[in-house]
Amino acid sequence: MTDPGVAEESYDPTGLPEVDAELARLAESAGAGTGERVAVYEDVQQRLADVLAALDRQ
Repeated sequence: MTDPGVAEESYDPTGLPEVDAELARLAESAGAGTGERVAVYEDVQQRLADVLAALDRQ
């Protein structure tokens, strides 16, 4: 169920497909319930940390 009080989020493309995919997941979760959003945020945070670590290794 979408919460009418939650604004839809949007993000500008970064040019990194891995990052853009995670930002899209955040935008898609804008209307989700709190518990579901927390799970998405935690997963996205871990995936972005992994992308940063991979960039550091390059």
